[in-house]
Amino acid sequence: MSKVRMHRKIMSTQAALTRATVLFCLLISGCTVVHAETTPADPVRAKAPGEPNPLARMQRVKDTLPEFKPVELKLKAGERLDYEIKVGGVPAGKSLMEVVREETWPNGAPIWRIQHFTRANRAVSLFYGVTDKHISAIDQKSGFSRSFRLELHEGDVKADEKINMNYDIGEMKASFERTRADGKVREYTLPLLDKVLDPLAAIYYLRSMDFTKFDGSEFYLPICTDRRVWNTRIRVFRQGATMDVGKLKNRRVVILEPEVEFRGLFERRGPMKIWIDEETGVPLRMTCEIPIGQAEVILEDWSEESPFGPKK
Repeated sequence: MSKVRMHRKIMSTQAALTRATVLFCLLISGCTVVHAETTPADPVRAKAPGEPNPLARMQRVKDTLPEFKPVELKLKAGERLDYEIKVGGVPAGKSLMEVVREETWPNGAPIWRIQHFTRANRAVSLFYGVTDKHISAIDQKSGFSRSFRLELHEGDVKADEKINMNYDIGEMKASFERTRADGKVREYTLPLLDKVLDPLAAIYYLRSMDFTKFDGSEFYLPICTDRRVWNTRIRVFRQGATMDVGKLKNRRVVILEPEVEFRGLFERRGPMKIWIDEETGVPLRMTCEIPIGQAEVILEDWSEESPFGPKK
């Protein structure tokens, strides 16, 4: 193989690795289970030219979207969950989810400030640097999202998006701000009828689900991203199965298979699967097929403030 072809293959491989790495947050967000109706509905989306007002479409799906009742998320400031990302068994990067602190929203409501980092490892960064960050403000009482920020630094590409959710009666909306390549900010507003989850808040909403009493086969939930509210379906398989993950032994898990349709997801050849710890609701493992092999995300370490407590 010529040096040029070898270089192209390496670059293609590294790009695929980083797509698996930087989208970990979106991947596992699709596995969130909420107390919703099991009847499917069309996704709520932005108005396109020639379409009726998006509120009309939203009204048709209102009855199938979940109510965000008070829930117990069991979060503590200082909680850290560290994940290792591999492709074909080869380390590709790290992913960290952290409960930063408790705050008070401008309306007086208490929130959790959550953040997620993803970085490619040194070997991958030689070809394609990745330093991504997601920040979410989630309501402490009911777990829904109040704001979300995405900062992507992938190679020469930089993207920045902010979403602020307003739930005031008569003014319910999601306001998007996207920074374009030329540095200009593009704004967009999407009307809302109900409270929503952002991709990162959705992960933590799992804590409110009692998997030991779950008796369904699928659920739907609203995830607000990419200028749209996606009514996402999640299939549930093999409740009560057990597995070992690092120092965690014989954990009872439930396996979820989300149908994630968010724009920007990497090309995959098969469905994603996520192993959720039945007791804590924490994602332990995720796998999916990409063109160059199987990508895997595994819980590697955690802080004492996490649901697992001190490592034994």
